This record gives sequence, structure tokens and C-alpha cells, in this order.
Amino acid sequence: MNNFIFDMCILSLLSYKNQNYINFCINHDITAFINEKTFNDITLFEYIQTKCIIKKLKKVPILYVNPETDIQMINVEYDDIITFAFRGTDSFIDSKINLDFLQTDFLEMNENCRIHKGFYSGFRSIIKIIDDKTKFCTKVYLTGHSLGGAYAVLTSLYLAQKGIKVKCITFGSPKVGNNQISELIQKYNIDMLRIVNDMDPVPMLPFWKTYQHSDAVMWINNDQVYNIKRYIPYSNYINKLFLSLFGSKKNIIDDHRAARYLFQISKLKND
Repeated sequence: MNNFIFDMCILSLLSYKNQNYINFCINHDITAFINEKTFNDITLFEYIQTKCIIKKLKKVPILYVNPETDIQMINVEYDDIITFAFRGTDSFIDSKINLDFLQTDFLEMNENCRIHKGFYSGFRSIIKIIDDKTKFCTKVYLTGHSLGGAYAVLTSLYLAQKGIKVKCITFGSPKVGNNQISELIQKYNIDMLRIVNDMDPVPMLPFWKTYQHSDAVMWINNDQVYNIKRYIPYSNYINKLFLSLFGSKKNIIDDHRAARYLFQISKLKND
């Protein structure tokens, strides 16, 4: 498994945390983390991986939050390249954004591109920071999990049409717009890859035919990797959801979690 994909997954997971946690990882060792009671929801595995990625960064990761749309991202320099990692759904405001699925014009592209209205509102709320941080860039990395993946895709398109070389890795990302998205990704030569974990249902959303994914995908099914689009009947997801309600170890909710993506990719990375 490519180390770059693994590192982008760590950054996607890190985007869910706060600046206090990031600073703690920089300044404290494992013993301090074990004795710390503030971060009970974070596993030792996640902490160790965070420590590893921070060692590769020249500057402290900076967290940005827009209170109106609750979009949250971290800005780092990875391999001397400006990198943005976007947080997925983690609040009521995020859920409202997800449900605002009517399509609207992607005005910044001017390419007959129709996109998810909620995702677009979140993207526009942070565009000034993106512009400021990429003012002198020739290359940018982008990543995100779930809703964060949607923001990463929109930002990729926006920066690519400005002449910036873009590499984007998403994890469990929903669809962001019509089939023009795929055409623009090819037109601007965006290096984009979607990572999808087994029965994660979120990449199927929204269900409407007016929404389409980009073509490049890596589908992880247990310890197997498929570089093809997999079409799984909705009945399979309903069956898995039903079983998960009765304590099944394999459930679609778990397959969507950012920590699950990190765990799966770490296993493949070590194969």
C-alpha cells in the first residue's frame, strides 16, 4: 500500500481533532497520552500514527473552522507541499449540509458543472483561506473523509482550473455533482483517487442519477483491493444494516468510520 495514501488517511482522521490534541501530540510522549484523561475517545494506535505523521511535517498543523458552516480543515506542509485535510460529518450543521442535496451551478468553474448545494456552501465559506494559502503554489495535496472528501474534490477542481497541479485522495466520499465532474478531472489532469471501504454506504449517496463519481477508485474488501467500480445492490446494504442492529461484527456503519479506513489501510500497507 502506498505510504502517501496511508499518510493522507492519517491527516483525514486528524482533521476531526482539535488544536489542543494536535499540540499535545507534538509536545508529549506515549506515556503522557496513556495517563491523559482528556482524549479517551482516541486509541493508542491513532495516537502513534499521529505522532508518526507529525514527524514528517516541517510546521505545526494549523486547524481552521468556519463557525457558520462548521467546515473544519487542517493545513500542513507534507513533503514541502501545501496540504489540506477536511473533516467529515461531525455535527448537526454538517448533517444539514448533507441533506441540502439539490444541485446548483459551480460558479467558480463556469463549465456547466452542477454540484451539491450544501457541499458548495461549505466550500465557499473557506475559499478565502484556500486562496490565501495557495497564492504562490504550483502543487497542492488534498484529502478528506466522508463530507471532507466532497470538500476535497471541489477544492481540487477549483485549484486545478487556476493552473495548480493537484493530487487528491478521498476516503468514503459521497458524490459531489453531475458527470461533468469526471470530465473536468480528466480535462485538468487531476491526480484523484477514491478509497472505498467494503460496504461503506456513503459513496452511494446521493442516490439520484444526476450525481456521478469520478472513475479512479480503490475498493478495499477485507484484505483485497479492487481498482474497479463495484456496484453492490441496495439489498446488500439493507441486510448488513439489519444485522448490525443485532450486534453483527460486520456492519456498514463501522465500515464508514475514518478510524476503520486507517486500520484497513494500515493492514494493506504492511502486507
